[in-house]
Amino acid sequence: MKNKIYNKIVGAALTALLLGGVVACKKEGKFFTKDINQDPNQLTTVKPDVLLAPAELALAYVQNGDFSRYTGVFTQQYTGAYRQFASYDNYTFNSADFGNPWNSMYTTCMNNLNQVITISEAKGYKNYAGVGKVLMAYSITLCADMWGDVPYSEAFKGIDNLQPKYDTQKDIYTAALKLCDDAITEMGATGTSAGAVVPGAEDLIYGGDMTNWMAFAHGLKARLYLHQAKFDATAITKGLAEVTAAAGLVDAGVPFAAASYGNPWFQYESERADITFLGSNAYNMMIAKNDPRIDAMIDTVNDAPGFFIADAAAPVYLINTTELSFIEAELQARKGAAPAAATAYDAAVTASFALAGHAGEETAYLTAHPYPSAGTAAAQLQAIIEEKYIAMYASPEVFNDWRRTGFPVLTPKNGSSIPRRFLYPDSEEQYNSANMATGTTNNLYAKVWWDQ
Repeated sequence: MKNKIYNKIVGAALTALLLGGVVACKKEGKFFTKDINQDPNQLTTVKPDVLLAPAELALAYVQNGDFSRYTGVFTQQYTGAYRQFASYDNYTFNSADFGNPWNSMYTTCMNNLNQVITISEAKGYKNYAGVGKVLMAYSITLCADMWGDVPYSEAFKGIDNLQPKYDTQKDIYTAALKLCDDAITEMGATGTSAGAVVPGAEDLIYGGDMTNWMAFAHGLKARLYLHQAKFDATAITKGLAEVTAAAGLVDAGVPFAAASYGNPWFQYESERADITFLGSNAYNMMIAKNDPRIDAMIDTVNDAPGFFIADAAAPVYLINTTELSFIEAELQARKGAAPAAATAYDAAVTASFALAGHAGEETAYLTAHPYPSAGTAAAQLQAIIEEKYIAMYASPEVFNDWRRTGFPVLTPKNGSSIPRRFLYPDSEEQYNSANMATGTTNNLYAKVWWDQ
């Protein structure tokens, strides 16, 4: 019965996800009234529980879809071999290539989340508002990490503002951290103070468990501080405090239940299969280290992504204990606390082995590849990031790590540089170019704010 209910929720959410991007033409004038597109037989407002699951699924589809495929090619975790991806492997992109992820993030994911927040705040649904806010913080910073400056403060006004301004990535991070703080407060509300409507089974990630969501919010804050740690010394202390606050984090995975609603990589491989995995930098690294997790990350028999990435039912992790321990390891290393960094490094590798189905095998692996406590600061950072490069295989966060640290060391496939950001889509060039051009450059090789 539980699976049937889950499938109905996912099915309804996917239907809403697909319909969410359909925007009716709206023209007002002599012959057209302002409400011409409003069906009097349809609801004009909805409860937040109708919007949450489509937003979570949209986020998972984009993160493990175009974001994962593009950034994995940039970081050489896999290789574009045929059709479009053969060009992408040589860094031949145009603005139209980034339209789908941009539209999915803004139209289906964040627009739904904005409505969740707006409706919940108006109705006093504090727990729901908190979940919406922390997911909005996650989503908008994910976009900012890929594109740099992006619309946020004016992005969800609909027909009232069709040309939203671009907020700087720095301002978006400030706004996201505040969203997380507000979310933690609201998710801490219990009983009647939480509101008449609270998240439940429609929350595909935590089933409405506010304790888990609060840990998620602290974990996200730790990630955002980590991104700033290279140039802001205060971010190290702040990030470590958030790691402590996130203790007890439960892996935040968006689940998939069946082939018809399958994991994004599973669906892509079923339809396209124009990416190869054997011989990539990640493959060579795992072979050189005799890493048993290779079967989880790469199907070496069929030259395809492994079960951890592309099984039909494989969850898409937004944040998990593996990442949180790697965040702690890097922050401790930057602080100069080698023993604490080594402990967190071991914990991260151990968590990764467990997720990859190799629990218990990490002992031998860590003996062969220990944390270099006596090494230089650069050697310690390299060890952490290269282990994270494997443990978080196919995650866009790997691209963030490479840009921040330069590890692993990569040689461009074409020319002298590897792309460092996404292009703004052609829709922005056509309809919002004046705002897009303000302080931004539509260049694959331009650096984002924290990439200093």
